[in-house]
Amino acid sequence: AVVSTQSTGYSVIGGDTKLYDEDGHIRIGRQYPWGFAEVHDEGHCDYVTLHDIILKSCIEDLIEYTDSTLYENYRTDHLRSLDLNSSIDLSLSIMASPVSEKE
Repeated sequence: AVVSTQSTGYSVIGGDTKLYDEDGHIRIGRQYPWGFAEVHDEGHCDYVTLHDIILKSCIEDLIEYTDSTLYENYRTDHLRSLDLNSSIDLSLSIMASPVSEKE
C-alpha cells in the first residue's frame, strides 16, 4: 500500500460483524442492506492507510510520548497517592528488628 499524507480526508468503517469467506478466512466489517463493507479492504475504507501512517511513520513519537509523558504522569500520580510515612515507618521497623544470634 502506498502511504500518502496529501489526501484531503479519510473514510473509516467500524466493523462489528465477522464473516467467513470461501477459504475460511475471517472478514471483519459492517453489513449494509446493499452489501458487506470490509474494514481491511482498501477499496472500502482507509483503515489500512491510516494504520500505516500512524504506526509506521509515527511509532518513534508514540513510544517517546508514552515513555516521557504518559508513564511519568502515571508514576507521579501514583507516588503522590502513596502514604509515604507509613512506607518509611514499615521499612524502618523491618530494618530495626533484632536479628537472633546463635550462641
